[in-house]
Amino acid sequence: MANVVLTGVTGFVGRRLAQMLTDRGYKVYTVLRHSSARDLSNMTDLLDKVIVLTADLRDYHSMRNAIRNANPDYVCHLGALTPVRYSFEHPFENEETNYKGTMNVIHALLETPDFKNRRLMFASTAEVYGWQEKNIPFTEDLPLNPASPYAVSKAAADMYIRMAGEVYGLNY
Repeated sequence: MANVVLTGVTGFVGRRLAQMLTDRGYKVYTVLRHSSARDLSNMTDLLDKVIVLTADLRDYHSMRNAIRNANPDYVCHLGALTPVRYSFEHPFENEETNYKGTMNVIHALLETPDFKNRRLMFASTAEVYGWQEKNIPFTEDLPLNPASPYAVSKAAADMYIRMAGEVYGLNY
């Protein structure tokens, strides 16, 4: 079965995705930042099913090592700082985690052998569409109009992924 690197496993969607992938037989490597204060009690049933890699989205070398060690077929990048209010109070931390962290994941993946045969899946947010002139349901072809530091960091990450697909041949 395929190897999957999953960032954001401590979030609601990440935890559910890890459970689904392990139930279906995927070998799941989760990326967790070292923290002495981290509480993983809500994941005890999952920890024996995944391989935990210590890495920090904000540190390119740790992400490169994690991705190299996992040798993934897929990278599911869900990791981010998500509270919108927090992003106003901590814009630089938000940008470093969400935008630079995504760049680190991309370039670590691009350094793997046969990177075009590996696939990146990225969780963005409807927040990137922000304020729109018309009150219509959001579709992916709407112009990006982020209205918070969080939304700007995610929109920048979206654009970087598209660029990496065109310029480097990133499979996303």
